[in-house]
Amino acid sequence: MSIYKYIYVFFFIGMIGKFYDDITELYLVKNERLIETIKTVWTLLIFYFMAFFTDNKYDIFWMMFVWTFLPLIDWVAFTEDPYFFSLCISISIVGLSILILRNYLTNLKLIYLIPCFIIYLICSPITEIFCFEFNGPLHEFLKLFNIFPNINKFKSVNISDGDLEVSFTKLITRIISIVFLSLMVLIMYFVKLYKDDQELSQLLTSAILLSLCNIGYFVLSVINQYYVINFNPELIKKHNLKNKNKEEHTEEHAEEDDKEHK
Repeated sequence: MSIYKYIYVFFFIGMIGKFYDDITELYLVKNERLIETIKTVWTLLIFYFMAFFTDNKYDIFWMMFVWTFLPLIDWVAFTEDPYFFSLCISISIVGLSILILRNYLTNLKLIYLIPCFIIYLICSPITEIFCFEFNGPLHEFLKLFNIFPNINKFKSVNISDGDLEVSFTKLITRIISIVFLSLMVLIMYFVKLYKDDQELSQLLTSAILLSLCNIGYFVLSVINQYYVINFNPELIKKHNLKNKNKEEHTEEHAEEDDKEHK
């Protein structure tokens, strides 16, 4: 596979995706022209990859995993922003169309789908579970079997919304994720090297692409987190104030709901 494919995913999908994410959520930039320009450029880069860099079904699978399955786990993160919601819908439709039009599903080997799904989960990466908030359809389904507690959102660890946005905890978690994914890339690369299996090779290549996309995303996240924590205390104050107002607003709504039920 061309080295350009790896580079493209790392920089143009991973890093630019995080650039948009942090511009709006971390730096709280309100410049609509800038934000819309970044969104347009990133959208074009994503669909350019799907149209011209994909040459097997697994190249599509990892993209659809990110934008079709992960929203079922964290519905708020992927769909609360109308832009991300539109990406979930459009990437799913375009991805499925490519799979059908290029006849990628005709030679589908079902025995590879389960390990493929597990590897994608691990490379999401699994270390981010400490910063993850479970909500949405899958969360609601698992609540029926008492696997998750009967609450709207479930966090695997007790971490505040403010710490999820900017904190030393998030910085360390992101560094751990980069190290973990780098090790996964090395392991998968050597397995590809010594296993003469084309299907497995394509599967692992797609997982490497997913890992590199996330590494690019996390590298920029670490840079931005470090900068804000160490050099921009005013921005942290803004986040604290924003979260305080959000909590007060939530409490007011909860009290109003209690009064209505009574």
